[in-house]
Amino acid sequence: MVTRFAVLSALDIISNQEEADTKFVLHACAAANSGAKVTVVCSPDTDVLLLLLHHWPTINKEVYFLTAKGGKYTIQSLDTFPSTY
Repeated sequence: MVTRFAVLSALDIISNQEEADTKFVLHACAAANSGAKVTVVCSPDTDVLLLLLHHWPTINKEVYFLTAKGGKYTIQSLDTFPSTY
């Protein structure tokens, strides 16, 4: 995991996940559990955004989704999406 101040080992994350999309969410949850106050997930894939939205109540921290298309970057707080819970 990369933080503002350090690169942390993620060896304590045990998973049989092979799909990168689900690993993003797994690492976001681990970062939150390790004390991260803000998590930024970078991916061009909207599947990752949907997975983050689904697991956001579990993460329970400030989470941003960063994506890029055609050289234009967009960062979106998950707080801005309507909650269906």
